[in-house]
Amino acid sequence: MRLLLPALLASLLLGCGAKEKVVVFCAGSLTKPFERLADEFRGRYGVDVEIEASGSRVAAKKISELGRRADVVALADWRLFPQLLYPKHCKWFAKFAANRLVLAYTDKSYGANRINSQNWTEILKEERTRWGHSDPDADPCGYRALLALQLAEKFYRKRGLYDLLLKHKRRVVRPKSVELVVLLQAGELDYAFEYSSVAVQHK
Repeated sequence: MRLLLPALLASLLLGCGAKEKVVVFCAGSLTKPFERLADEFRGRYGVDVEIEASGSRVAAKKISELGRRADVVALADWRLFPQLLYPKHCKWFAKFAANRLVLAYTDKSYGANRINSQNWTEILKEERTRWGHSDPDADPCGYRALLALQLAEKFYRKRGLYDLLLKHKRRVVRPKSVELVVLLQAGELDYAFEYSSVAVQHK
């Protein structure tokens, strides 16, 4: 990705003439790396880059439903391009990176000293545990988190696990997955489903 964004922005300058500002709609999980690349681009080409982060589905609908314009759109789920943007709103798109889903927590999280790959669903079920995921209707990380719970129910052969966890009184849902990182760091949340790249960025 470090090479791709400068190349995309540079092509915009060549194709559209001098631009005073390049607008980027991106997934919240891509905010930090895109901000670093935008700073590099500003220094190299003297053109401002405006980054607007949101859930991927929200970002796509800003264009498809609200009629807004962006020069670059970077989403966490490539399938949203053919679903909402291509070919009516963009001429092409490219898959350029991969990620994985993780359950992020801190040393201060409840159960941090005993959670492992076998008992994590039991930890989430405990009444004291505060855990969360992003909005599945707005952010791909959210619906992937729900899918992970469905798969966990089958993998660990724990019938009813998915429904039980969704009824948990201390489950937290936020529009963007990166908003949960702030809660983790503040000690207001114990566990959050995040992309691995986001967890590493805030390690």
